[in-house]
Amino acid sequence: MCRMRIIAAVVFCTASLLSCHKQEEVWDGQYDSVTIYVAEAYNNLSDGISGTSPRKSQSKNSDLQDLCLGAIPGKGDHRALFAFCHNTYKDNDYDYKTPNSPVLIRIYRESGQAVLDTIKVYPEETVSASASTLSSVLSLINKNYSSDHYGIVYSSHGSGWLPANYYSTGKSTIQSVGSQFNGSSKNTYEIDIPDFAACIPMHLDYVMFDACLMGGIEVAWELKNVCDRIVFSPTEIFKEGFYYTSLADNLVRDDPDLEQACRDYMDHYSSGATISLVKCSELDQLASIVKRIIAAHPGKVWDIECNNVQKYYTGNHPWFFDLRDMIRELGASARELAELDSVLSKCIIFKDYTPEFGKDTSYYIKIERYSGLSCYIPRTSYASLNDYYRKIAWNKVVGLVE
Repeated sequence: MCRMRIIAAVVFCTASLLSCHKQEEVWDGQYDSVTIYVAEAYNNLSDGISGTSPRKSQSKNSDLQDLCLGAIPGKGDHRALFAFCHNTYKDNDYDYKTPNSPVLIRIYRESGQAVLDTIKVYPEETVSASASTLSSVLSLINKNYSSDHYGIVYSSHGSGWLPANYYSTGKSTIQSVGSQFNGSSKNTYEIDIPDFAACIPMHLDYVMFDACLMGGIEVAWELKNVCDRIVFSPTEIFKEGFYYTSLADNLVRDDPDLEQACRDYMDHYSSGATISLVKCSELDQLASIVKRIIAAHPGKVWDIECNNVQKYYTGNHPWFFDLRDMIRELGASARELAELDSVLSKCIIFKDYTPEFGKDTSYYIKIERYSGLSCYIPRTSYASLNDYYRKIAWNKVVGLVE
C-alpha cells in the first residue's frame, strides 16, 4: 500500500484507473445503501487484498483493484462504497515490524475513472484487527453516511468460532477473524467472533466473510441479530478470495444479489471452493430442531466416530465438521433427519461446493456430503476447547457440550 497517511486523497497508480478530476458534488443526504469492504491485510495476504499500486510480489491486481473495475457508484450517487484497508508497509509484503497506517477510503467513479478518496488516516500504532478499531470505523461511517441499508465484506484470515490465538499456539497463525501480525506471524492480533458481533453499531443487511473456515453454525448464531444474511465458507478459502471484479455489480444496488456473488465465486475457482448463504431469521428454528435431536440422544455425542463425519478442515485441525452429517452420526432417525433437512432448506438459501476441494494440493478434501454449515464435535482430549465451547451462545441453546 502507498503511504496514504501523508496525502489527502488516494487514486490508483494503475493508469487505467487514475483520475485527478473532481467535478461532481458528493451526495450528502440519506444514502440508499452503503457497502463497506474491510481489508485486514497487515499479514501474509498483504500483496493480494488491498494494494493500490503494483508490488514486487504481485502477479495480478489486488482485490481492491478488481473491486474498482466493477460497477462502483458515481461521486454524486445515492449509494456509497467504502474500504478500510491495512497493509504491510510499501514493497515488503513480509515486513511485519515496520508500522503502516490503516486508512478509510471512499471509492467512487468520476469522469469514467475510479477514485479513492481518503476519509481518515489512522495512527501507525493502530491495531486494525480489533473490535474497538472496527467499531470506530463503522461508527464513523454510520454517523456521516446515514442509510437504512449497510453491508460488510470482511477479508482477512479466519478460523471460525475458535477462540482467538487457538491456532497460533504452536499450530498455525490463523485466528477467529481478522489477523494483524505483530512483528512475526507467530504473534498476532485478532477478533473473537462474539466481540466482532458486539462491535457493529448498525444493523446490517449482510456480512460476507472472505476468510477461511467461517461457515459454521456457531458463527452464524453469534451474528443472527446483527445481520439479515451471511455469506461464508465452511472450508478454507484460497488466497485469490472472492471474485471481486463483479462484486460491486452484485452488492452496490438497492437489492444486493448475494446469490449471484456466490455463483461468481464458485464459477471462477479452479482450485476448489465451498460457499453458503444463510438467512438469519431461520436460525432459531434450526436451533430448536438441533436441540431436540441432541436431547433425544443423550451422551451420544461423545461416541461419534469423527472419521465417519464429513470434514471441512485440513491438516491436523479437527474442529470443523458438517453439521447435518454430525447429527446423522449422532444417531438421528430418518424422521429427525427429514425435519432437520426441511429447516436447513429454509435457513441455507444458497450453497455450492466442489467435490474435490483443493485437488492436487496439500489442502485436499473429498466432499461427499455438504449441508452448508460446519460444527464442532467435542472430544475428551480437547478439555480446554470443550470448556470454551460450553460458554458460547450456540452451545448454551442446543446443549451439545454439557
